[in-house]
Amino acid sequence: YGFPMRKSRFDPSVPAVSQEEFYASNFLKHYEKTPRYPNFASVLESLQELNRGSDDYQELISELAIAPKEYDIIQVYSSNVFVGTKHFYSYINEQLFNDDDYMISKLMPLIRRATFQINAKGPSCPCVVYRGVNWNDDWKQQFEVGTVFRFPGFASTSLWKEKAQEFGDTLFAIHVDSDCLHARNISGISCYPAEKELLFSPYSLFQVVSQDEEAITLTSHDNMQNIGRETDVRTNNETPMMQISLSDEEDNMQGSVTTNAIATNYKPQVKGKASSNNKSHKKSCCIQ
Repeated sequence: YGFPMRKSRFDPSVPAVSQEEFYASNFLKHYEKTPRYPNFASVLESLQELNRGSDDYQELISELAIAPKEYDIIQVYSSNVFVGTKHFYSYINEQLFNDDDYMISKLMPLIRRATFQINAKGPSCPCVVYRGVNWNDDWKQQFEVGTVFRFPGFASTSLWKEKAQEFGDTLFAIHVDSDCLHARNISGISCYPAEKELLFSPYSLFQVVSQDEEAITLTSHDNMQNIGRETDVRTNNETPMMQISLSDEEDNMQGSVTTNAIATNYKPQVKGKASSNNKSHKKSCCIQ
């Protein structure tokens, strides 16, 4: 492709969470209270409130102000803009991972605006995306066939399968349907178009369909589905984590794409129970 992918952007250390953790999250609480497409003024107001007493958010605010309004959040997400000492993409995913009530409430207008922009242009045709992760055998065993889980934070992917394999010892191969509403190909609007990125929205829903020495194969489910609420997948230290995915699709997708969320210094863990039944539950949610 003539341009190196940024490993820090496609960080392999991304945690996962169960359906139960998602439905109990502060993210979902504030997501449901926030307009589907917040205007830019509300995003700016929230960021300026966080910026009081520091200049940590000033670069982000300035870049958002000049970005095209129809995809301002997701374009800046693809950039190397900093919030404090961290890249914006790392920062926002870390906040989603931590799920702090106050921080999520302040960042939700930005998150909601981003999910709307992702939903605006889903994949135009079915595709397979890839994501490289560094997991040991014990961790890989948690992803048995039928396991249902979510990734916290925005999950970046790329058509560049070979490069994804370099980012970790385990490869996720994710099958995405053309009617998927929580992923978007942002190659045409990204600050780094050569990364061939497909972006998933926070808390995107996945299920393991097969696993072999080469890859763990996933299918991407509609976020409204309540499958897997009884899932219980754990890692060695049993710490619960949450996961979410935002997606962004810009160009026609043909071939494969690499999925990856940035989670600085995160240790991959999933708490929850994997399930392959399609049981119906009282509460449903679509990250749209």
